[in-house]
Amino acid sequence: MSDTPQPMTVRASGNNVYLVWVNEVGTVSCRYSRSTDMGQTWSDEVDISNDSLGAQRVYIAVQDTHVVVCWKGHKYSPYSFTGDLFIKQSFDSGETWGEEQVLTNLHKVWMGSVYIEDSVIVATWQDDRHIDSNSEVYVRFSSDYGQTWTDEQRLSYGDNHSHAPIACKTQNKIHVLWGDQRAITHGLYYCANDLTVDINENHNFPNSPQILSSYPNPFNSSTVISYSNIEGGEIKIYDICGRLLGTLNAGDSQEGSHTPGQQDQGKVTWDATDASGKKVSSGIYFARAATPQGFIATKLLYVR
Repeated sequence: MSDTPQPMTVRASGNNVYLVWVNEVGTVSCRYSRSTDMGQTWSDEVDISNDSLGAQRVYIAVQDTHVVVCWKGHKYSPYSFTGDLFIKQSFDSGETWGEEQVLTNLHKVWMGSVYIEDSVIVATWQDDRHIDSNSEVYVRFSSDYGQTWTDEQRLSYGDNHSHAPIACKTQNKIHVLWGDQRAITHGLYYCANDLTVDINENHNFPNSPQILSSYPNPFNSSTVISYSNIEGGEIKIYDICGRLLGTLNAGDSQEGSHTPGQQDQGKVTWDATDASGKKVSSGIYFARAATPQGFIATKLLYVR
């Protein structure tokens, strides 16, 4: 490992162990390595941030084969100490990585963290944009593996710094915790709310659950995608880099019931072909559909 690996995070899933850390030798960078044999041997370290202007404050989250890393990067920032929040995802246990996404554009991120559960990704960060020089906590989340993101939401409104936010999820609720240095009531602060609404509002869950699932999965010829309570009548198929491969018309389903503008429930088949009819390569894909509350997605694993 390289020198001065601080700060750092370690996560594990099955036999796999994942490390991320900041290398402060030369250009500051975020490094990644993994072990597939419970720490007996390690892969070569990789500069996962790939930022010639420097990157730091790296964090990693893991669920099964889904790995997400976030960091503060400076490639677009004119400032010395703050940057933007970047994330990068792997769906094959850190063997290969998709393209990076940048979740902010004001270049005022100090540090961030990320949490994943199934198709949900929650990104939280400490932000220095405000003219009173106080750091505040912000959040964005995705319900479809990062295909789309909510608008950023400010969570803290103190008279001093709010810092080091972390998040988790239970069922349809996101929870965020951070430290707060406000003058009178300093300490730990917490808030939570539904995935389907702004995190600082209080609304009820929709009465009818949205479902998008597939069987068999993994599959080697075709998979049947089951759905309920989707809108627009379309299920879109994307590759791991977010490229649209094709669209399935849920309204053509021979099973299920439908009402105008909404497909109550049914099934459609994807035969692992793109819009031109060509078979796709083995790998991870996503089925995504609109719902009354936003979008829902499910992961598909095609093995030829």
